[in-house]
Amino acid sequence: MLTDVRGRASIASLAGSDSLHLHLLGYGPNTVAFGDLAKSENRIVLTAAAFPLNEVVISANRWEQEADRVPDQITVIKPRDIVFNNPGTAADMLQQTGEVFMQKSQLGGGSPMLRGFAANRVLIVVDGVRMNNAIYRAGNLQNVISADPYALERAEVIHGPGAMTYGSDAIGGVMDFHLLSPKFSADSTLLFRGGAAARYGSAASEYGGHLDLGLGGRKLAFVGSASFTRFGDLRMGTQGPDDYLRPWYSEVINGADSMVINSDPELQVGSAYDNMNFMGKLAYRPVASLEIGANFYYSTTSDVPRYDRLIELRNDAPRSAEWYYGPQDWLMGSLRIQHQAKRGPWSTARLTVAYQDYEESRNDRNFGNSRLRTQAEQVSGIWGNLDLQKDLGLARNCSMEPSSSPTT
Repeated sequence: MLTDVRGRASIASLAGSDSLHLHLLGYGPNTVAFGDLAKSENRIVLTAAAFPLNEVVISANRWEQEADRVPDQITVIKPRDIVFNNPGTAADMLQQTGEVFMQKSQLGGGSPMLRGFAANRVLIVVDGVRMNNAIYRAGNLQNVISADPYALERAEVIHGPGAMTYGSDAIGGVMDFHLLSPKFSADSTLLFRGGAAARYGSAASEYGGHLDLGLGGRKLAFVGSASFTRFGDLRMGTQGPDDYLRPWYSEVINGADSMVINSDPELQVGSAYDNMNFMGKLAYRPVASLEIGANFYYSTTSDVPRYDRLIELRNDAPRSAEWYYGPQDWLMGSLRIQHQAKRGPWSTARLTVAYQDYEESRNDRNFGNSRLRTQAEQVSGIWGNLDLQKDLGLARNCSMEPSSSPTT
């Protein structure tokens, strides 16, 4: 006899029995005399049992596997780690693991390095879609800040080459971001969930906020999130190297570039910027074995000053009056179809088609020169991937409902 989702069951057909034997995964067995049910108002309490579960990860093989079967070193970042460390950007989140070196030439920077490789030699993947494209140069990049750390369900860093699985650019490693996914309701009730966060950082007079909401029915589910962060000018520590002090800064006064004395040299004037991230996902499950999802992502920044160039001198005068990256815009829409079958050419099939649009620029102007040099980059592309898996052993249960084994 099985209970419903609320643990209720009719025992009328068992009238006359001596006792009831109850078993439930995660709880110890219990035996109750049939005559004692009336004394407990037909309620039976089960005691939770401790039992081991093998850790499961999404590995470089693109499918769930037990951790002891994965040959690569993988760093897993969970939402509780993000909440505890309270990172400002995805670059800060990776750096806080202690497993990824992050090069930052400015407050709005963050170029990850894995096993000595960086820039277009490491791959960024968001929900199974690669972000790297033709404008990813060999020099340091900060495109990883386009991923919203507060909308993450899980992030994984695969250390070592993964080019055979993920394609080009995955030479030094892969940073795989899994953002919040829609959750379906187990019964006819409407599932509602949400989260919010606020952040303030005194080092850069930084403040930001995050909001995510999710709705789920038996066949249709949605989740959306939005984050905004405003970073002010960064204040360096009193014990930091003098090379990064800001004793002066450049400012246009009466139409001419002027070198202005900074009354607070530890305040890195000209390092402030803004960052915004938006995401929406809609999923449809007509039957238990088929799920169709449509996803939307958008991330943008304000102008991001290149601080290390703004503090350079040439002939005792500032070398650059302006040096900044233009808004870093990233737009992606994707369609994802996943199917599970008991028989046929595959056990699990996953098709993903995505469209991405990038736009960014580099801008600089020499001190005392009115000419602003701009190098603008814009690229659009269509990405597609089909993964097929066939189980040659026992037939699997044709269901996409969450299993009892947790994923990490």
